[in-house]
Amino acid sequence: MNIWRLIEFNKYDAYYNMAVDEVLAECVLAGKSPPVLRFYGWRNKSVTIGALQPIKDVDVELCNIEGIDIVRRPTGGRAILHGEELTYSFSSGRLDGIFTDKLLDNYKLLNGVFLDAFKRLGINAEISSRRLKKRDLMSSPLCFGSTSYSEITVDGNKVMGAAQKRFTGGFLQQGSIMLLPDRRLTAKIFRKSEDHMLGICEITPAITIDMLIVAIKDSFEDVFKIELYRDCLCYQEEAQARSLAQKYCSKEWNYLK
Repeated sequence: MNIWRLIEFNKYDAYYNMAVDEVLAECVLAGKSPPVLRFYGWRNKSVTIGALQPIKDVDVELCNIEGIDIVRRPTGGRAILHGEELTYSFSSGRLDGIFTDKLLDNYKLLNGVFLDAFKRLGINAEISSRRLKKRDLMSSPLCFGSTSYSEITVDGNKVMGAAQKRFTGGFLQQGSIMLLPDRRLTAKIFRKSEDHMLGICEITPAITIDMLIVAIKDSFEDVFKIELYRDCLCYQEEAQARSLAQKYCSKEWNYLK
């Protein structure tokens, strides 16, 4: 049986979180690590924006006043206000019979695993079959502002946002599962209401982060026929992430668009 890594849940600041995801992806692509699934949270409310998203989509002044960190992700997609949620990243190279070079194929496959996890928790979720044009997808600055092909919904509302970055020989996917969204603050920061976002605890109040992690872990193992072993960052990975975090907290990176 193939063994993949599971990096256990911890809360960090926005810059370190992005740096860790990039370092793990680099280790996987270099053959130093098997595929790795990481769970994490946020030390304080934070905004992430897509790699190519303009910074003007965010009310930067308000974020500064509220003490909300802003960081540009390595992956694409649109903005998210992170708070009470479970965030994950998954890094893998091309694996025979599993992942390919095609973004949508890998995206749909992974979202199918998360759909299985939601169903294990009794959540009546489904995969969207809608294919939106780029202009429709980008009509809102918000990740949860619209739902497109293979994304997970409950009663037409998006319950998980995700985005990918492709590398030569592999990819990194980052995703967010909201427990209780802060719609008031989201509307202020992005000057637009989030009409289609639904928190997991708004569906089933008893669900916890620990329950989500167990369900997702079980789904990964059953669907991919692998074993996830619980792990933490090694010394070298931590050192690389601490160094790389300087890029993610720089204005040169975050304000480049």
